[in-house]
Amino acid sequence: MKIYTKRDLYLINIASTFAYVGAAATWSGIPYLLVKLTGDAQHFAFMLITSQIIGVVAPFLSKYVVDCYSRKIISILSSIGAIISLLWLINLDFTTSVAMFYIASCCLWLMLYMGEPARKVWQGNIIKEVYERCEEGMARFNAINMVGKAIGFSIGPILFGCLGYYAFFVEVLGYICEVILLFFITYEASLAGIREVKKVTLKFLAQNRHFFWILVSTGIFAYPVLYVGQNLLISKFNASSLLISLFWLMLTLGSIISNLLVSKRVMRNCDQLKIYRILSYVVMIAMIGMLFAPSPYLLIAFGVGCTLINPMLNVIANKDIFIRYPNQVRGQVIALSTSFAAVINIIVLSLLQAFDLTQVNVSLYVLIGMLSIVVFRNHHVRCYSSVRK
Repeated sequence: MKIYTKRDLYLINIASTFAYVGAAATWSGIPYLLVKLTGDAQHFAFMLITSQIIGVVAPFLSKYVVDCYSRKIISILSSIGAIISLLWLINLDFTTSVAMFYIASCCLWLMLYMGEPARKVWQGNIIKEVYERCEEGMARFNAINMVGKAIGFSIGPILFGCLGYYAFFVEVLGYICEVILLFFITYEASLAGIREVKKVTLKFLAQNRHFFWILVSTGIFAYPVLYVGQNLLISKFNASSLLISLFWLMLTLGSIISNLLVSKRVMRNCDQLKIYRILSYVVMIAMIGMLFAPSPYLLIAFGVGCTLINPMLNVIANKDIFIRYPNQVRGQVIALSTSFAAVINIIVLSLLQAFDLTQVNVSLYVLIGMLSIVVFRNHHVRCYSSVRK
């Protein structure tokens, strides 16, 4: 029996988009603000690494409750916790309270990462019931959310450049709108008591090598591409806040295009393989181009090419979760997956930060990224070929 309707899908889509506008504005604006205040781009890298450490620990802890209690309640409490953390951040000054600023930021990330597995399962369950093809629904859902991210990423550097810490109110407003809308979505009751839910361990990664390589590729291309691109713009071209906004906007548009490709009904298995092959070569060329780009606009254009693969990887991973695993353990699988991808992010970001963004080190990162694409592409082709046989 179906629980959810199209009304629930529209509400959760609008709610997520509001939240993404605020979150994206902060993600793109806070690095610019920190560089403006301190003159040091390393604070951005440190914040990324710190957020990913929280991204490892928080989902791993949340796996013990995400499949035991109502995912609606967990999502709402997570957003309320984020609002409180943001109000704390507004009252701090990074130049005089560096430690407290990072602690408040950690509280914000903790709230968001603790609620992320529950929110993803809840969204996925609604999409799975409304859409006949799960991956089509997820891709369309992500594309609409990416519009919110595009708006947030575009206005973030400008808002933080003009308003300073008060720009955090944009994210506060986004989460307030999200919480209000979530209250009107069909209630998903708790699934079972905490002792009754079957526990999922990291062994599932070893048993699903296809899924393992998706997470590795996602970890390499998520935050590191943003870090490399933005720092090359600042260090190489002394980019302004408007140029940084353009960088974030264009990268988000690349993600929207990628999600729209996946959402097309004509993309059956045979077509997907062809698209993945083509995109893998596009991304490899784009990574090399971003490294040697002679102008900031060419760097941004190549950066768009780098973003084409990640949304597809996310859709494939989420589709696998909702097809292979029952509702009672999906939250744990997503939580462990988020933690593992964050570990890969930490390793890559730490190496980039430790050895600085020299031509040699960025070239090494590009080489690793290209190898991960090749390995995933070949494994994905073998996986789908065996399924079709």
